[in-house]
Amino acid sequence: MDHKRNLLIAALVVVSYLMLLAWNKDYPATASVPSAPAAIPAQSQSLDLPTATTTDLPQTQQAAVAAAAVQAPTQSLVTVNTPTQRVVLDTVGGDIVSLSLPQYPTSLETPNDPFLLMRNDSAGVYVAQSGLIGRNGADANTNGRPRYSVAQNAYTLTEGELAVDLTLTTAENVSIIKRYTFSATDYLIKLQYVITNNGTAPWSANMFGQIKHDSNEPTNGSSGMRLNNFYGATLTSPDDPYIKLDFDDIEDGQDPVEMPGGWIGFSQHYFLGAWIPAAAETNTLSIRTNSNNEHLLGFVGQENTVAPGQTVTLENHFWAGPKNQDRL
Repeated sequence: MDHKRNLLIAALVVVSYLMLLAWNKDYPATASVPSAPAAIPAQSQSLDLPTATTTDLPQTQQAAVAAAAVQAPTQSLVTVNTPTQRVVLDTVGGDIVSLSLPQYPTSLETPNDPFLLMRNDSAGVYVAQSGLIGRNGADANTNGRPRYSVAQNAYTLTEGELAVDLTLTTAENVSIIKRYTFSATDYLIKLQYVITNNGTAPWSANMFGQIKHDSNEPTNGSSGMRLNNFYGATLTSPDDPYIKLDFDDIEDGQDPVEMPGGWIGFSQHYFLGAWIPAAAETNTLSIRTNSNNEHLLGFVGQENTVAPGQTVTLENHFWAGPKNQDRL
């Protein structure tokens, strides 16, 4: 029995060592990423953010009939630090433009450098966009994405949950709160739009969420020891709960999928970024490519109407973290 136990222990040691080698091969020490600062001064931004345009955004059958109040797209970034995520939000559009994972170092040799999952700089584009399009959607304005106001430019969460509100008032006198709720122990981010119609006419829009990802395939080589080496789009459909599309499949194009609920995301080896729209709504999942050869994968929800004097809350979720099968 001692002989069998020793063999088992030896086998476990070998497997653990091979897993460490696989991790280091995927994310070598030379790819070190600096930790996100507690706050990014307005005049010293280093994310090289391009101006967002409506050409990247999904379209609905209902064209916008009134322009939302927007400001010039001056960049202003908001940092959110939690034990599980370090997030940077852009107040222009209210998108997630950077996200790193403090509990997952870039490599074993650099334990204090969190793995950078999402970014928007000269090295790559991987951002989570969201907004309101359609008849009165604030993001359907041909003048550009709306610029939100925020109470402060840096937030820190140590336990429990934290809500970060981005606020806007449209030309129709409609108040919009874009609220992100972060958890100290989870990788699921709640996104809500709290819409109060203070105007005199009904207000309608569709909520959307999408991932924008560059067309660059991974350059860290291939390894037969990887436990999960898929790199590409993933989504669900009424006929198939788990669809995988590599870069060639994405570039070939895919027909939109209409279904209740659903999810769509991007798989990067051990990690996943995915939009999870409202389960009670019928959503259209789609994959597109823009003029910059960037891939856009996301959803558009059904049209929601807010009568004068009423408040409506729209909600979906975004997962950004490891492929925790039990949690997912």
